[in-house]
Amino acid sequence: GGATAAATRRALVDALWRARVLAGDVAGPLAEARGQLHRRPGAGSRYDYGVLLLAARRPAAARAQLRVLLDDPRFGPDARRIVAVLDFQAGRDAAASAEFDALLASGHHVDDAYYYLGLIADRDGAPLRALRFLARVRGGDNALPAMLQAAAILRAQGADAAADAMLQSVVIEDGLQAPEIIALRARLDVRAGRPAAALAVLDQGIGEYPDDMGLRYARASARVAAGQVDAALAELRAVLARRPQDPEALNAYGYTLADQSRQLDLARALIERALRQAPHDAAIRDSLAWVLFRQGRLAAARANSAAAYAESPGGDIGAHYGEILWRLGRHAQARRIFAQAAAIDPESRLLMRTRARLDAGESTK
Repeated sequence: GGATAAATRRALVDALWRARVLAGDVAGPLAEARGQLHRRPGAGSRYDYGVLLLAARRPAAARAQLRVLLDDPRFGPDARRIVAVLDFQAGRDAAASAEFDALLASGHHVDDAYYYLGLIADRDGAPLRALRFLARVRGGDNALPAMLQAAAILRAQGADAAADAMLQSVVIEDGLQAPEIIALRARLDVRAGRPAAALAVLDQGIGEYPDDMGLRYARASARVAAGQVDAALAELRAVLARRPQDPEALNAYGYTLADQSRQLDLARALIERALRQAPHDAAIRDSLAWVLFRQGRLAAARANSAAAYAESPGGDIGAHYGEILWRLGRHAQARRIFAQAAAIDPESRLLMRTRARLDAGESTK
């Protein structure tokens, strides 16, 4: 019928807009979606425009559009979920909790609501409440992340055996996710100051899954934590040799060189190649800012770091942005960034170390 044909056309146009945005053509699709909203100011047009703004990495504008739809019977639940996640990502935990509670009351996106309420509780320093929420996630995309987060909380509370048993049960039940879980176990060991244990876990995992690049990246990171920098770089060179055009491989090798203040020209070239292939990746933009910082190009470093932080205001990116601002003498602004990033990502060890070092009057050489 006519309604079905119209819905199909709308879905196709929306998919085309998103594809163009992801390919780097942002202004055109946004103008077309905005024009459609003016011509047909209905809930569907507003929702499409809001989601497109989100794809274009304009979260504040997307949130403003989608908040208008919170009480719409058709689009309200999906809009509320996106608004809640955006509030969570920005560290607005009270607002996010209110929206997730509303989703629970309405019976929509229940698993997502429990998952994020668990993360918020953990961020608020309430591990038992976090575990209760995470245990209620039964399905959906966040079922595995909820179990992994629960294991991380158990480890942080000293219940290592319970955490390892939980992770092992997930490996047995879902073998496809085993490499990801092995990498998580290793990260938890590194976070606990046990890089040797992390390397043992990763060596065994790579023996079982030799082609998994995520485990290779994790082992390189664990080797850096263990002080085995040359071995870490050799691992990343081997990954890059197998995947010479992979932006993740280019970025991992380039960032590690930059962070160790080695071969900075090569590091920058690698990161710039990665960024050309993934121009909207905040982590790669952060790496470029960091290598520019190491090269003493502070103005360019600040501009790139600010852009990365605007896209992804997490702990590690916030640590780099704050340190660049600190070196520029903008101590008050740096402290604001540190506080914002800590509210979003209180577990970032890099952020904690950077704040402590700068407060002690030191600086990265």
